[in-house]
This record gives sequence, structure tokens and C-alpha cells, in this order.
Amino acid sequence: MNKLFSHVVILIAAALSLTSCLSDNDESDTTYYTDTAISSFSLGTLNITYHTKASDGVTDSTYTSTFSASPYSFDIDQQNQTIANSDSLPKGTDAAHCLATINTVNSGSVVLVLKATTGKDSLAYYSSSDSIDFSSPVRIRVYNMTLTAYREYTVKVKVHQEEENQFEWKAGTFDISRLVQHEDGVIGTTKKYRYGIVDGKLMRAPLNGGAWTEEKLDADASLLPASDISFIASPMTTDTTMYNLFIIGNRDGKVVRWSKVEDDDDPSQIWTYYNDDEYVTKKLPYLDNMRAVLYGDSIVATGGDFSAVYTSPDWGLTWNKSTLYALPAAFGNTPGAFEMAVDKDNYIYIQRDGAATGWSGRLSQLGWTNEQRVFTRAKRR
Repeated sequence: MNKLFSHVVILIAAALSLTSCLSDNDESDTTYYTDTAISSFSLGTLNITYHTKASDGVTDSTYTSTFSASPYSFDIDQQNQTIANSDSLPKGTDAAHCLATINTVNSGSVVLVLKATTGKDSLAYYSSSDSIDFSSPVRIRVYNMTLTAYREYTVKVKVHQEEENQFEWKAGTFDISRLVQHEDGVIGTTKKYRYGIVDGKLMRAPLNGGAWTEEKLDADASLLPASDISFIASPMTTDTTMYNLFIIGNRDGKVVRWSKVEDDDDPSQIWTYYNDDEYVTKKLPYLDNMRAVLYGDSIVATGGDFSAVYTSPDWGLTWNKSTLYALPAAFGNTPGAFEMAVDKDNYIYIQRDGAATGWSGRLSQLGWTNEQRVFTRAKRR
């Protein structure tokens, strides 16, 4: 046992002795637990460096600030003895200088296992006022009250390597048709049904075949889209067996939109027509050859001369012109037919009909993984 650890043990033993001396000599009043574990872990205020571009759009500048890392929760896997933050800290966070708050079960004593330059590990007593370098994983031990056993954890503080809301189109050669619905009369599907507009009526049929039945509308079927139709379906977060449905398209020089909740247990659910009145100020303009997809939490639409891309955060009620998804100059501004689609890995694709080359991109945060957050309790040692 090295010298540093000896000092740690002496300090802990002294604390135990002091507790014993302060008692009233009744041994039954003092209980020594032989097991312990880390019960919570959090970080305090951290430094962060931001990179920004000057007004010329080219020159970089940096500045340093601070932020509270306490809202970033750390998950403790007692079975595998690991601690990590499921939501990574922002890019630019200084993970090399962190103040950590570590709580234990049964008054366990926390010790840091440090990697020495000689390759031999050393131990250091943990203090909530001392900075810890979490730029690489750190091993932490928690000893029981009698110093007869310890549990060791590996703590990993994850920091994003890219910022939120970063998006860039990249040219490539691909076949977008593999991502687009191609079936006569069908405008879209869910896990249970296929939907289509047949003879001016909105129809539904079981996905695995069967007869078409007419859907109920709250407005006249003459307001259904006649061209440039996009069908969007997304499972509800509260119940994935139900779907939010949205249809958007063109008719008689006007954008038309409909929505519905697909819920077999509620026959009152009917298709609702979006009637733009004077209170709707953020409207989607008419776009020839319009296409729309659900991307992240927003509906993305474009068309016409491709001079603008529009997004709707509220399922087609209101629309904003987006600078984030602005199409690359090489896509061109000549009106024409095209396809737009999203794959399972959250890449969005756009390609003109008949072209071998298209463009794809992914919003940075849509590429971040959601790691396990629920763990089983470890067996008592």
C-alpha cells in the first residue's frame, strides 16, 4: 500500500475513532455498516469556451464563460459499477477542472484512484472543493465504515463534440426512390393502415390488404389535395399504437392541409381541415411540386423555385422560413419535380427527378444516441 493511501486510511480511521470516543460508552448506540455504495453524483459550475464567427462570416472568435452543470443528471449503474451522464455536456465544456458532489450510502468514504505517470495507481481522498480531471474516465472507490471492503466505479463525463443545430448539405450519389412511397393510389401508410385519395375521396384500407373504406371528414372532400401530396405519420409519444397523421398538398393554386389522430379505440376521431383565417399570420406560400417531410420535431417543406425552405413546429399550423435548411446553391432555382425523404438514421435527402446526384444532411443533435437510463439494483456485497 502506497504512502498516499496510508494517509487516507489514517484519516478515515481517526474519524471512526473520534466517533467512538464521543459516544456514551454504550456500544449498542453505534452501528457500523459493512456495505456502502455511491448514491448520487453531480457536477457544479463549469467553464465553457464558445466559438463564434465574426460579422464577415469567416473570422472565428472565442470567449470563455461558465454554466451550471447540475441539471445534467448522472446515471449510476450499480450492477456494472459505472457512472455517466446520458445527456452530454455542451461542446467546449472544460472537463479537466470539475467540482463534483458525491453522496454515499451508510457514510462510505470516497477515494479517487489516480493514474500516476509511472504507471502505478495512487489513491487520493475526495473533497467536494477539489477540482477533478474528468477529461478521461476516472475510477472512484467508496469504502465501508469499517474499511473492510470497497466498491469501485468508473466515472465517465461525456462532452458533445459538435454543437446543437448544426446542419450542412452534402452532395452524393444515391437512389432516393428506396425511401419514397411508390404504390398506385396510396399516399402513405402506418403500421396498421394504408391511406389513399381515390375518386376524390380519402380512403383507408388494412396494410396487409382488404377493402378500402371512406374516411370521415369535417369539411367537404372537394378541399382534399389534388397534386403534390405529402403524407406524414408519427407515433404519439404517450401511446405508440396511435398516430398523428398529416396530409398536405396543392389544389386550385392553394395549399391545403388535413390532420387526424389514428386511434382505433376512438371512432370520433375524424380528419380536420386547416382553414386559414385572418388570425393566421405565418402561412406557407403556394409552392409548385411541393414536398414535405417530418424531420425531428418539425415539418420541413419546399418547392417552387427552391429559393426557400419552410418549417412548421406545430404540425402545419404556422410556418417559418428556415435559414438552417436553406438548399445548396448547386441544387439550382429552376422549378421542377423532385423528391425529399428521411431515413431511419435521421438523414434528410433531396434529389431532382432523374438526377443521379442529390444532397443529404443531418441535424447534429439527431445523430446523438440515447443511452440506457434505467438500471437494476446491484446485489448487496
